[in-house]
Amino acid sequence: MAVVMVLQRLEGLSDREAVERFAFDVRWKYAAGGLDFDHPGFVHTVLVDMRARLAASARPDRIFEPTVEVAAQRFLPALLRCFE
Repeated sequence: MAVVMVLQRLEGLSDREAVERFAFDVRWKYAAGGLDFDHPGFVHTVLVDMRARLAASARPDRIFEPTVEVAAQRFLPALLRCFE
């Protein structure tokens, strides 16, 4: 679920669009742990519920923090070198 939420944010998709993408895009299923193409998926309200649970927690951005950290480590240095 966390992978879908990260991909959803990166792609700027609505909950319904993210669920549809997960259902029909093998790349998303691979990113989510190599699920079979015929994996049944889930309904969009699962994302709504998960987001609400994260928002009510002590660290609501915890699933996005590792993504930002990896991006900063790998892509920011390369980007900064372009301006040297």
